[in-house]
Amino acid sequence: MHKFSRFNSAAGRTALISVFLTALLSSCSIFGGITPSASASADTEATATSGQTGTAAWSGTETEQAGTESLPAGTVSGATEASQTESQTSATSTGSTEVDGKLAYTFNQVSVPDSSLATTTDDNNWERWPGTSSLDQAITVDLSAYQGAAQNAQALQGITVIVDPGHGLTDPGAVATDSAGNQIREADITLPIGLALKDKLEAMGATVVMTRTSDSWVSLYSRVAIAGNTVLDFWDQVLSQNGQSTDWTQSLRADLQTMLDLNADDAASGGRGICQGIGATTDLRKLLDAERETSQIIYVSVHANTSDTDPSAHGLQTYISTNDSVYASESEAFGGDSVDDEYLPINPNYRYYNDADRTRLAQSIFNGVSSQVPALLNAGGQAIYTGNYAFLREINLTSVLVETGFMSNADDLAVLTDSDAQQQIAQGIADGVYTYFCQN
Repeated sequence: MHKFSRFNSAAGRTALISVFLTALLSSCSIFGGITPSASASADTEATATSGQTGTAAWSGTETEQAGTESLPAGTVSGATEASQTESQTSATSTGSTEVDGKLAYTFNQVSVPDSSLATTTDDNNWERWPGTSSLDQAITVDLSAYQGAAQNAQALQGITVIVDPGHGLTDPGAVATDSAGNQIREADITLPIGLALKDKLEAMGATVVMTRTSDSWVSLYSRVAIAGNTVLDFWDQVLSQNGQSTDWTQSLRADLQTMLDLNADDAASGGRGICQGIGATTDLRKLLDAERETSQIIYVSVHANTSDTDPSAHGLQTYISTNDSVYASESEAFGGDSVDDEYLPINPNYRYYNDADRTRLAQSIFNGVSSQVPALLNAGGQAIYTGNYAFLREINLTSVLVETGFMSNADDLAVLTDSDAQQQIAQGIADGVYTYFCQN
């Protein structure tokens, strides 16, 4: 299960808007908290129970309610201005350069229109960044060589997948009891699936970056930093090859290193770094814009769901954050007379996520796992939900959160704890990644 929204664990959150807190904070802290609870508190997560009605039903375990909308399979909610509007113009180009196997890119120096200024966009006087890049350098990755590739040892050469097994150590995630009376932690399900996924992706030539490889504590914002550094590695390579300064990437790396060093999610710790507050700072926007251009790097987070209220809820679900779902959730913070310090500073809303690619990846993985493990297919349920989850919001890669099944459902739990089934789930996710790059 995932507690990945902006408003997190720490006492005193209940001082904000009552509707916002009861619906949002009791589900999953937007800033990310990690302390699980069965009660509806700022530290708990909310869980979609079936999705059959077109909206998620929630039970204090997983996904955030406020600003979360159901999404029919293969579609994107609302306008996707960020995915469709790019007004940068190229000034110079280095041409196409092979990076690794089939992967190629074009590097450009670009002139950026007056897009650095945020504009006021709503009744709350909340500013919004324009749906264009703030960078005066651009990388255009060419993935066309992957289309139609056979699913073999070279299929994903040049592709990087960040695999994120959810929770770990002091954060067990969901907890359930199996038929033998054993207590099962979500963290102990996600890790073997994640490690198996690594093997299966590497068998197709992909480079895999793991957020954890053991039962260890990795904060949400450390996971954000791991993704950011992976992206900046590629940017540094491209900038160096083209004789460009890496001063701006090194500055961002220093910010990310602070997040890694602190390895904490609460606001008081400083562990949120440049991600603290609502919206995106100028520096965070720069990182998010850089991430959007590295389309050969994706982020897959593996979790298991749970429901406190409906033991019949079962099956695979995927979650993404979109421009509209993040905005709808975070704009709720303006609903009271004041904004709690937990959500400060208020920065302009970021509107440059690639909704369409996120949806396509989620659908491909849903199809892959459903094919490999039919027992986890909820007939009549929906494939994709949208919401506001910290690592999906603070990482602007094509990314998805995979809820492999419901630990609160006895049948699902039996599948999720079976070692052979874990291998099949991992294979299904890997198949989905292959389909995303090679068959769409």
